[in-house]
Amino acid sequence: MLRSHVLVAFAGLAALLCASRLQAHELNAPQDAAQSMEQAREDLQRGRLDRAELLLERVLMLQPENAEARVELALLMARRGQVDAARGLLQGLRDDPRTPAEYRDRLNTLMSGLAVASRPGTASSGQGARQDAAAAPLDNAQRPAAEEAPVWRAEASLAWSSNPLARTALSDVTFTTPDGPVQVPLSSRPQPGALAGLGLARLGGSSGFELHLQEAAVAGAQPSVRLMGWGAVPSAWMSPGMKSTTSLLQWNMQAQQGLDGSRRAMAGLSLVSGRWRGALHHYLEPTMDDRGHLFRLDLQVVDHPKLQVAVYGERSASTARDQGSVRAGWHAQWLPGAGWRAQLLWQAQHDLQGYNPLLANGAARRLWSVQGSVERNVPIGADKMLSFRALATQRQSNIELFGFSEAALQISLVRLWR
Repeated sequence: MLRSHVLVAFAGLAALLCASRLQAHELNAPQDAAQSMEQAREDLQRGRLDRAELLLERVLMLQPENAEARVELALLMARRGQVDAARGLLQGLRDDPRTPAEYRDRLNTLMSGLAVASRPGTASSGQGARQDAAAAPLDNAQRPAAEEAPVWRAEASLAWSSNPLARTALSDVTFTTPDGPVQVPLSSRPQPGALAGLGLARLGGSSGFELHLQEAAVAGAQPSVRLMGWGAVPSAWMSPGMKSTTSLLQWNMQAQQGLDGSRRAMAGLSLVSGRWRGALHHYLEPTMDDRGHLFRLDLQVVDHPKLQVAVYGERSASTARDQGSVRAGWHAQWLPGAGWRAQLLWQAQHDLQGYNPLLANGAARRLWSVQGSVERNVPIGADKMLSFRALATQRQSNIELFGFSEAALQISLVRLWR
């Protein structure tokens, strides 16, 4: 109980400090943008491209309509093979009715020459920077983004959730027995509470890792830990046909423990080719005494600088028991302006066997989930930002025991460096 009051008090203090900091930041935004733009010009002249990229992104977060920062960032992205993203930045500026006609002509010429500005042999799809890691080695002057200095990301967060353990709101559950239905009261109910988290990630072009720790001030909650790692499969292990394509073959590993104490580990391979991504993993769930295989296929159906939409299908099969499931869904991300991001996820799951003979007469479980979030990132320094996030989740099922809802608010302090 004391820990909960401390976390809530800390969250309130942080909110007050952030509010005052944001007010000061809004007053200094033009000056901060001008200083960052001046530093970016100097870094571009001296060849410090990594630092220049971070500064240009900061300028656009402060002043989304800064034309010079848009053009310089587009040219920098084109040099690194991210041609579609660079073209999207320039297209937004060209289509702006406030842009003079003579500048539109220059932007059209610049857009048509993006392919020349990019590296030879670099794919121009949204996965270009990642695909290039599987291409033939280049010299140091033309090395792919995967070989550049990785980006480090550290995060400290405070949050409040209406249901951090994702518990059902039912007061009782009905069991079907040979003697008829029996109602059993549930002692575990949704409990709101505060959460605190720490995260560290190393993000490279085709490899990296992520570690996230979280604790909730809710009775029965256990510390949550998630560790992920990924990287490109060495070309020596690939077939000649694979080496000659722009596809990227990666290994993936993940281990986690949830706030409810459940544990899960996965390891496998994924193949990225254009808009398609396929993955095959082996999973292990010690708390459920289960293990098996999982296959997933993703397709990027919309790949625009401001809007990305992907659909996916998934099939899992247990090797420990007669059990499996099929999942399908879609995920959309919208970037309406600098520093803003909105996401929407919908998923359906159908178990291939009955879940339990005492629940719904042994019917196979079906789940429908939808989750939406809105995020606002505000820079507070050359390499730091505040992130505000609101999230809502709703899950329904033909077996009511597995339905739940959650609403959450989170504030994070994030630092990026190379």
